[in-house]
Amino acid sequence: MSEITLRLSRETGVPLFEQLYEFMKAEIISGHFSSNERLPSKRKLAADLQCSRNTVEAAYNQLVDEGYLISRAKSGYYVAELDGVLSIDRARPPAE
Repeated sequence: MSEITLRLSRETGVPLFEQLYEFMKAEIISGHFSSNERLPSKRKLAADLQCSRNTVEAAYNQLVDEGYLISRAKSGYYVAELDGVLSIDRARPPAE
């Protein structure tokens, strides 16, 4: 399991769940997290980031909704297989 090195800032005006969502999305796209890698539980990540479980759950749920994560009942959250999905945007010709 890769370590999540993020500091959430309450001073930026950006909601905490959105900061976590953007960070996780960028880490997944960049390949820092590998496909099918298990992510920390909501409880553990909330404790590590010193935020509420609702914050982590909101970020995880958004990533699931967008296809970056897979939620497995009673098992946790896993990074989705993105091969082919990200290359679609790259293959699109530039708009004229």
